Amino acid sequence: MPLLLKLGFRNLLRNKKRTVLSALAIGIGLAALIFADGLILGMRKSMVGSLTETYMGQAQIYHHLYREDPKPEKVIAQIDKVLERVKEASEVKEWTTRLMAEGLVTSPANVLNVQAVGIDLVQEPKISRIDENVIEGKFLGKKREVLIGNRLAKKLDLQIGERLVLTVVAPKSDEVVQELLRVSGIYRFNVSGFDDAMVFVPKELLEEMLGISGESHELVLQFDKEERTQDKQSALWNSLKFPENELTSWRDLVPGVMAAFEMAKATTALVSLFLLLVVLIGIMNTLFMAIFERLFEFGVLQAVGTRPKFIFFMILTEAFCLGLVSVVFGILIAVGVGGLVNIRGIDYGGIQMAEATFTEPIFVFFRWQQFVYFPLELLVFTVIAAIYPALHAARLTIAESMKKSL
Repeated sequence: MPLLLKLGFRNLLRNKKRTVLSALAIGIGLAALIFADGLILGMRKSMVGSLTETYMGQAQIYHHLYREDPKPEKVIAQIDKVLERVKEASEVKEWTTRLMAEGLVTSPANVLNVQAVGIDLVQEPKISRIDENVIEGKFLGKKREVLIGNRLAKKLDLQIGERLVLTVVAPKSDEVVQELLRVSGIYRFNVSGFDDAMVFVPKELLEEMLGISGESHELVLQFDKEERTQDKQSALWNSLKFPENELTSWRDLVPGVMAAFEMAKATTALVSLFLLLVVLIGIMNTLFMAIFERLFEFGVLQAVGTRPKFIFFMILTEAFCLGLVSVVFGILIAVGVGGLVNIRGIDYGGIQMAEATFTEPIFVFFRWQQFVYFPLELLVFTVIAAIYPALHAARLTIAESMKKSL
């Protein structure tokens, strides 16, 4: 085996230019495969982060009928006991409660339908990025303040410090309740449905307007690991379940995103297969050229008693060595290109895919599996591609070798 490896590398060095070009071509294919997989992983990470860290959280608890018919009276059942369980669970990293209500906002310029969200001013910044996305003014600080989106501010023709009227209907009395609120800040998520149709107010204010004290429509959770959203049979998941409530992970809240991830996996598999087939053809072409250049040499080897089996394995080893060189080139190219891209990332801000909107640049995400499995696949395909040229070389007779070399 050491002799075959020595011969394999020596044969590659006979025509250095062809070896480098072939290794580069194969390496670029491997680099493209590693880079594409890293980019898809980066897109997944960015999409999940945009969904779970911006506002939605990794899981939500709400009344089991609230999603079907989001009326103010459908609050979380036994909220005190639920919160007690949440605080006891070490796997729950952060949590917050919200109150929701459909309403109207009125300014001197316009009247628009909005979703009013009452947020806990202490807990909310720990779980979402509402405070980080304030582009003008400041986050909520006083009871009668409101945060509005930049598109909504434009429609209402409002600036920081100006006032609007929020109107909601109290569920118990069916009375129309209005409050005059000062715009403390303007936020921007670059997400339709947020920037143009959602206002944030202190939770205590919305409780007062709706006549609902100490209740919540949503309990939003962040776990210590995102993977906990997958295991719905775990002790954690079971401990947070209550008969009249529903516990749902982000995967179920936005199923379109999971479908997009599955499609991305299938696409990656097809692209990798295509690239490996191109590599296979390239290796076969390179080996056949090397064989036809050395026909006289094969004739001499057979004349001095070399067995066809040795010639067969010599060609396979030569292909394996070419694959090793290609792997080195491919890894260096992938890391180099990925490193350059990751300096600033790819800005997809505001672009919507499936049910998620990118809010941050996308970075290439590398993991050790990409540098083990893909190179191994390449080496296996390289050896497979060399079988036919190796058989051809091993079956040549002395007379054929001498005749074709003349």
